[in-house]
Amino acid sequence: MHDHPILEVLASWPGRVSTQLAFEARGFSIPRAQQDRMIEFCGEHQADLLHRYWDEVALETMRSAGRVNSDSRIFRIEQPKYRSDFLDRLFAARDFFELPYRNPPLVKCLFEYMKRNNSDAEFREGEIAFRRELQKRESDRLHIQTTGWTGKKRGVIPFVGDFCTTLGFAHRRNRW
Repeated sequence: MHDHPILEVLASWPGRVSTQLAFEARGFSIPRAQQDRMIEFCGEHQADLLHRYWDEVALETMRSAGRVNSDSRIFRIEQPKYRSDFLDRLFAARDFFELPYRNPPLVKCLFEYMKRNNSDAEFREGEIAFRRELQKRESDRLHIQTTGWTGKKRGVIPFVGDFCTTLGFAHRRNRW
């Protein structure tokens, strides 16, 4: 995959912030709400660190065509187009680790969130309820009908097809 044309296209990806702003301009707000939730959990003093972490993970993921585990610093691509010095430094400085978490996030408060979510049922149920409410509000606001989707991977294409047809998109040569 070293010289694959998709890597050249992905190398020009403008980044997480501009992509998120484009989605928000179209009414999609869940990613921002979840980020704000994590910042609330970690504390406002961690906001810059979290945003930088998310930016760098997104860049590595996109520019490696998803063939990277940023938290373990494992690239499944011969010569990645981008490797974050910032994430390398976080990995080298990481002084927290405990079983059964083999590859915890590089930011300690995200690791603490993951542990709490796994061990505290009441906290986990609260987080699930928070996400469900976000999804319900967004689907209501954007008039997204989820009826007819089984929740299975094989049901995505028919569901997206119906969704696009409802919005008036035309299907030509396997594209909407």
